[in-house]
Amino acid sequence: MKELRSLDVSHNVIESLQEVAMMSKLLVLKCSSNQISDLSWIAGLTCLEELWVQHNRVESAQLAHLQHLTVLQTLVVHPNPCTERDDYVYDIFSLFFIYCF
Repeated sequence: MKELRSLDVSHNVIESLQEVAMMSKLLVLKCSSNQISDLSWIAGLTCLEELWVQHNRVESAQLAHLQHLTVLQTLVVHPNPCTERDDYVYDIFSLFFIYCF
């Protein structure tokens, strides 16, 4: 499983994906429509290029764990509790702004 490049676990009523943290070569993770609230496990997935985490229970504070995903190209996070504010996009942008230079 450590060599896995793409994983889709959407629509499974999953609350945690701690086991995914060991999949360091993962490029695409689709985990939408679950009950995920904690994203701390994602910080080690530094090869991740796509993250689909919409329709979960992700709060704004959890977005900070995404800052280690420096090669992330696609992020789908809406809707989640963290996207209820109109300016949530600025929170996400501020995490990745440093990598634009």
